[in-house]
Amino acid sequence: PLIYMGDELGLTNDYSYQEDPLRSDDSRWLQRPLMDWQKAAQRTDVSTIPGRIFQALQQMVTARQRCYMLHAEAHTEPVWLHNDKLFGLLRRSPRGRLLLVANVTPEHQIITGTRLSELEFGGQIRDELSGHSYEGWRDIHLAPYEFMWLTTAV
Repeated sequence: PLIYMGDELGLTNDYSYQEDPLRSDDSRWLQRPLMDWQKAAQRTDVSTIPGRIFQALQQMVTARQRCYMLHAEAHTEPVWLHNDKLFGLLRRSPRGRLLLVANVTPEHQIITGTRLSELEFGGQIRDELSGHSYEGWRDIHLAPYEFMWLTTAV
């Protein structure tokens, strides 16, 4: 994924570039807002939106460093999770597998233990983002907009 300047703080798109004749034909300026230094100062305070976004990205960076299944060598394929409200990607590499599950709705959703077992995630599995462990034959409940990076125990 690509992170544009300001995404780590929750800055929004800057449409003012359209009013500048030198930039109006170049939509790259949409993701180049002026830096909001007040929001940048909030990045370490998890009680703020910039703080929660920044800390979540830090967790993803840390998890990414552990997850060799996210290396470019891994084969990626979308997988059907038997639930229209869940998005799934399976990453396979010689060194392991990772199942990305994302709830793309404002409601709680379930990925069934049956489907996890069919995808060969039927034993002890771990969410690399939260550190929580699950039994793969049991249903996993996802909160609104929650996502997980599931790996099998080695």
